[in-house]
Amino acid sequence: MVTTYNPSALLPFGAIFMLVGLIFILVGGFLLWRDRKLAARCTASTVGEVTRMIRHVDHDSDGTSVTWSPEVAYQVGGVEYTVSSSISRSRPRAHVGVRMTVGYDPYDPATAYLPEEKSESFCRLFIIIGVVTFAIGAAAAIAWLFV
Repeated sequence: MVTTYNPSALLPFGAIFMLVGLIFILVGGFLLWRDRKLAARCTASTVGEVTRMIRHVDHDSDGTSVTWSPEVAYQVGGVEYTVSSSISRSRPRAHVGVRMTVGYDPYDPATAYLPEEKSESFCRLFIIIGVVTFAIGAAAAIAWLFV
């Protein structure tokens, strides 16, 4: 049996990969920008204590996965606030009672983040995956031009 090569399939393949790559780049870039903006706004810091671990359950076609994120209570000016991590992990890095640094906005102490739980490496990974995927799509689209 002889199989034939269909070069017209390269264009849709390339377009889909470029679109998916662009989405990854934009999402990763937005999350990185948002995290850096929050860190720039939250110039004061204090120490808080993990008061509970929040359980996140995800049901999908592969089954059920459970991840955990810390909720940290902290005080500013005698008022108690809480902040939850934006990152959840299958194996928690903190436990109830652990003390963590909290970065907060001195003009709005309810606006806070956990510097130890930064998602910068996650955002960068999203951008890298996007660039690689986009490059594969671009290479396929360029190959389609020359076939």
